[in-house]
Amino acid sequence: MTTNDQQLSIMDSEEIETLFKCEPPIEKLNNGYGYNGVLLRNKVTDTLQCHICGKWFAALNLHVDRKHKVTCVDYRDTYQLPFNFPLVSRAISKAHSDNANRPASLENLAKHRDPLKARIFSPNGNKKR
Repeated sequence: MTTNDQQLSIMDSEEIETLFKCEPPIEKLNNGYGYNGVLLRNKVTDTLQCHICGKWFAALNLHVDRKHKVTCVDYRDTYQLPFNFPLVSRAISKAHSDNANRPASLENLAKHRDPLKARIFSPNGNKKR
């Protein structure tokens, strides 16, 4: 089975869902796995597929930074993913959300929040896709 055949069988699997999909036309990657603007999640293992190596990870953000030496901003830009879209599993995303919404976290945010500085020092320059 060729890599292209494997990719098509992965896309057809009931265990795989599309987390994000850009507007058509959807372009298959020439060098890599999957499609530009499409992020795949395995519903059973709650992992995301890396566009670079094709492996599946709960924390894709850490993987692409450590293994491929690519920043998350560059990864999202290269594969046409939204800059505000999480590159982590749903379980990790929920844990981060739950932690951020604890009363102690919200009180700390209220004490130190400065929206102007946040806009100025935004790592992606407030880009939106």
